[in-house]
Order: sequence, then C-alpha cells, then structure tokens
Amino acid sequence: MMCLVYPPSYRPSKREVKRDRMNKTDMKKFFPDLYEDLYGPQGSMREIEDIKREIAKEKRQIREELKEEMYGD
Repeated sequence: MMCLVYPPSYRPSKREVKRDRMNKTDMKKFFPDLYEDLYGPQGSMREIEDIKREIAKEKRQIREELKEEMYGD
C-alpha cells in the first residue's frame, strides 16, 4: 500500500481553522449593540475582562521576578 504525503499548501493552516470564531473587533463592527451589552462600560463581561487583565498582570510580574532571580540585574 502506498502512502501519499500532501505538501503543506494542501493542508489547512492554523489560521484557517481558527477563522470560524468571531473576535471582539468583528463583533463591534457587525453587532455594535451586542458588543456594548457585553463589553461596554456597564457590560456583563466587564468583571471577567478585569479579572483576566489582573491575572495577566500578575503572570508578567512573576515572570519578571523569576528572570531577575535567575539572571540577576
């Protein structure tokens, strides 16, 4: 039995696979009312976004502390 190997140009890239999702920019463009309800100043996702931002900030701080410990000043 012969096995065929397809060159990368025939395989879907990771970008093509992930394009099915709608990002915030697209949502703001096509569904501004929904975007405001979710991400606006009084949006229901506001608390979640704030928590995600804080976690990312803490991760950066920890990473910087570890780098400083490992490599010094």
